[in-house]
Amino acid sequence: RAADIHHLEDALERLRGVDMIDRTVSTVVLSTLLERPPAPEPRP
Repeated sequence: RAADIHHLEDALERLRGVDMIDRTVSTVVLSTLLERPPAPEPRP
């Protein structure tokens, strides 16, 4: 989850530098009816 558009752009730019990543899919939500906390990171 990006804090703002600048944060999203920075993250996408870092991903563009990774050779194994061919493309990304982004979803921009302008408003939410229900705010949920981010899901916890999966355990290895």
